Amino acid sequence: MLRIRSGVRILAAEALRACQGPNPELLTRRLARRRLSCSAETVQQQTEIPPLAERDAELFADLPAVREIIGRAGTTVLDVRSEAEFVGERFWPSGGMQPGGRAGHIPTAVHRPFGQLYDARGAFLPVEELLKAMPVPELEEEDELITYCTVGGRAATAWYVLTEILGHKQVRVYDGSWAEWGLSADAPVETGKVPASA
Repeated sequence: MLRIRSGVRILAAEALRACQGPNPELLTRRLARRRLSCSAETVQQQTEIPPLAERDAELFADLPAVREIIGRAGTTVLDVRSEAEFVGERFWPSGGMQPGGRAGHIPTAVHRPFGQLYDARGAFLPVEELLKAMPVPELEEEDELITYCTVGGRAATAWYVLTEILGHKQVRVYDGSWAEWGLSADAPVETGKVPASA
C-alpha cells in the first residue's frame, strides 16, 4: 500500500517511476532519506534550431527610441504602473526598491493605471468604461502611443486594450520598461505627484 504523505515523497515516487527504479509502493521514510539516482540512455540528436525572429519595430520600442520621442509632438508615452511607482515611492510593484535603480517616471509620461482596465471579476471593462478609464490625448492617425510599466507585462495588456479593443493603430510597447529605464544612469527620470490633468 502506498504511504506517501508529503509532496516531496510524491515527487520522489514520480521520479522513481520515471527512472524505472524501485517500486514506489515500497517507498518509506527511510527510502525517502536515501540518495536516489537515475540514469538514462543518452541519445544524441542534432536538431536544427530556427533563427530568432526579427524584432518587430512596429510593436516594440527600445530605450533609445523612447528617449528620442520624449516631448515630441504627436507621441504620448503612457505609464500604466501604480501611482506609487509613477511618483517615485517604489521601483517594483511589490513596494521594493532596486539597488542602483531610480524610482519615478519617464519625463512627459501620461499616467493611466493598469488596474483601471478591469472589473471586480478580472474581466476587461466595457468599451465605454475603458474609454473613461484610459483616456488618451486626441490622436491623429499618424500619432503614436508607447506604453510601459515595470517589465512589460502590464504595458502589453494596455497595448492590447488600446489596439484590439479601442482601435488605436500606432501603439508600441517599451518592453524594457522601468526595469531598464530606472537602471540606466543616463536616462532622465521625473518624480512627484501625478499631474491633475492626467
